[in-house]
Amino acid sequence: MNVEELKGKTVLITGANSGLGYALAEHLLKAQANIIMLCRELRRAEEARLKLLTLFPKGKVGLIRMDLSSLTSVHNAAEEVLAGANKPDYIVNNAGKMFGPYMVTEEGVESQFGVNYLGHLALMKFLFPLFQEGGVGRVVNVSSIAHRWFPFEFRNILQSAHYHPVRNYSHSKLANLLLSRSLNKAFQGMGISTVAVNAHPGISRTNIGRNLPQWMVPVALRFGQSPEAGALPIMLALTDAEATGGDCYGPAGFQQWFGGAQKVEVGASAHDDRLAAALWEWGIELIEGKSI
Repeated sequence: MNVEELKGKTVLITGANSGLGYALAEHLLKAQANIIMLCRELRRAEEARLKLLTLFPKGKVGLIRMDLSSLTSVHNAAEEVLAGANKPDYIVNNAGKMFGPYMVTEEGVESQFGVNYLGHLALMKFLFPLFQEGGVGRVVNVSSIAHRWFPFEFRNILQSAHYHPVRNYSHSKLANLLLSRSLNKAFQGMGISTVAVNAHPGISRTNIGRNLPQWMVPVALRFGQSPEAGALPIMLALTDAEATGGDCYGPAGFQQWFGGAQKVEVGASAHDDRLAAALWEWGIELIEGKSI
């Protein structure tokens, strides 16, 4: 992994105040990169920012509030990024919601899907001027091994009667992979050099798993990696000189649960261009229909 190219570069990370995102921020600051944190809870995020600056006194760490469950908040955050002097060279769509009871976003979308997919799609749409300017070299969408667990059905994300926390999380993580396909298609169609790739941490012991079903807890305790280890596939996704659009990086061990970072295979559904297009069209229509 060649981290030298990250020196002096700026990386925008959603959800950088805890867990995987915070561990990634530490790795990046150690590599002398600069950070822009996009986080929902400003108090916790500021505490994390100050902790990072204590560990890396020469580091540059910016902070912008963004709630992925609100398209208005996402739009405002994107406008702040676009207006800032320090533009990102890389973007990591890391923030996520995992399991929990049925809830909806400000726009009425099931919250796991709304946060994990729709919010990040909106951020990419609002930041498109950066891609057109050629400043962003790579986008990394953070997915999960859970993307393989269930066949995708739209009704599961649109109708509360069909809500299942694990299944909806699985759907949202598949959608993250398909977002990379859609972004690459859009980039290529517009002659934009940015490449979108994917990464996942395997089984990682982070706070996002606090709503794990009981049957998953022993597996997570036995095989779960530290957030620091879980963030390494993202680091490889950012730095691999041979990366091509849609590549995915994850742990090299059993079932991609743990181990060193490498390029990994994804499930067949992650190659479904029709589903990628359907999700993109649904999301863009919803975003453009929102009066912001």
